[in-house]
Amino acid sequence: MDRTKVKLNKFRDTFATWHLRKGVDIRTVQAWLGHASIEMTQKYLAPQEGAAAQNQMNTTFSQMITNVAAEV
Repeated sequence: MDRTKVKLNKFRDTFATWHLRKGVDIRTVQAWLGHASIEMTQKYLAPQEGAAAQNQMNTTFSQMITNVAAEV
């Protein structure tokens, strides 16, 4: 296999995954990609693992704690 060939669909996949993980609504990403069904877009919602998952969990939890503290 020639590793110098660039596959443009990988850029598209990465674009979708990054935006979904950053919180962009799935229907918005579906429209951007031109998918006819939401099921086509859902494949980009694979769970994060390792350090990325832990960082996301820590960020979400700290935001929740900050919001609760602000209400008190």
